[in-house]
Amino acid sequence: MRRGAVERTAPFNIGTMCPSDPPLCRHGPFALPVRVEARFGRTCYHRPPHPIARMATRFVGIRRPRAPPSEAAGRVSAESVLSLDEDHPPRKGRTTLGTRELRDGFGRSITYLRISVTDKCNYRCVYCMPAEGVAARSHEELLSAEEIARFVALVAREGIRRIRLTGGEPLVSHRIVPLIRSIRVIPEIEDISLTTNGALLPRMADDLRDAGLDRVNISLDTLDPAQFSRITRLGRLEQAMAGIDAALAYGFHPVKVNTVVVRRLHQDALGLARLSLDRPVHVRFIEYMPIGNEETMAACKNEPHCPPGRSGTAPELHPEAWDASDIVPSDELREAISAAGEAAGIGGLVPVDGAGPDGAGPARYWRFPGAAGTVGFISAMSNHFCSHCNRLRLTADGTLRPCLFSDDEYPVREALRAGDDGRVLDIYRTAIARKPLEHETADGTARFMSQIGG
Repeated sequence: MRRGAVERTAPFNIGTMCPSDPPLCRHGPFALPVRVEARFGRTCYHRPPHPIARMATRFVGIRRPRAPPSEAAGRVSAESVLSLDEDHPPRKGRTTLGTRELRDGFGRSITYLRISVTDKCNYRCVYCMPAEGVAARSHEELLSAEEIARFVALVAREGIRRIRLTGGEPLVSHRIVPLIRSIRVIPEIEDISLTTNGALLPRMADDLRDAGLDRVNISLDTLDPAQFSRITRLGRLEQAMAGIDAALAYGFHPVKVNTVVVRRLHQDALGLARLSLDRPVHVRFIEYMPIGNEETMAACKNEPHCPPGRSGTAPELHPEAWDASDIVPSDELREAISAAGEAAGIGGLVPVDGAGPDGAGPARYWRFPGAAGTVGFISAMSNHFCSHCNRLRLTADGTLRPCLFSDDEYPVREALRAGDDGRVLDIYRTAIARKPLEHETADGTARFMSQIGG
């Protein structure tokens, strides 16, 4: 027997104390029982980094109890189509027997779930939430980590393969690390990513990587320290830059930087794109999207010094006055960055051959000659990618949103708390069946971006 090994091979369920001797960790609560044998000494066999969870599937095996027949669980809307995932076979070593792929009424495979774990944030970005923050919610109104993990386990059997954790700012949630651990051991889930402003990443990167997080996106709208403080209201530029450094140092891959482009802000797009020159950073420019309606944006609506669109720039930032003319089309921005790169001696942007960096996103990627990273463009407004949309969103208070721009929502919180898995899946399938073909030009939505999760 190897030194320090435990003589017993007692099986245990995720959610119970590890049978190590002495026990060194607790697994996060997890709905589906997963039995393993504790033969591996003092270190818990399921303790991430995430390859351990994959080894558990490969070497020990995961056995799920057969669910009792359920009429609700078997119902599928006539608008949706179920099929085996033939185009995306499971990764080697993953157990996906019994899973299926769920398609919407337009034949799109739904494989990607974005989860807002909280609507709180340590910033107050002007296009995301009001200066005073969002209204506080009671603990009972929000999904718990256990409920989120259980929901992911259920919909993973329906074809979900990728999870993105968002906020608000997900790192302000004390449950983020246990939640990642719980999701990591779900065998069907191939990728876990997180969107963050980067401020807390230096202190949390080690724990996040250890829990099984694969990659991160970091929000960064400007390299001007003063403008950064005005946009975020509470943040400092050096915090975001330290977050990028930490993401690279701890081996998250790929590391993406997200920039929301607003015409009146006059951002230094070339300066941001140059972050991709020397390090494997993938900078993505996102067209500004009008999220939040007149009621949610009413705080500063009558400010006279903030004229709309191209008629001027505001000494203070009031997004309630932004309009369609503040959208910078991706083609226009790409041409401007390419021309500026040539003028600076860097060279123009050239298309990336084949696929861009790993992920389920809609960006189209370009690169400066010899650059370590890429420059991507997400044209949500000027060139809709709705025909390829593969995602649903789960809000922090437990509602499913089939489309970012639509206020149609399907609540699953009460069904989760009632333990009615069949009802949860019925609601999930209905949300997919009613996913619109494309989003229409909208002036805003009833929720702030921070309440949706982006």
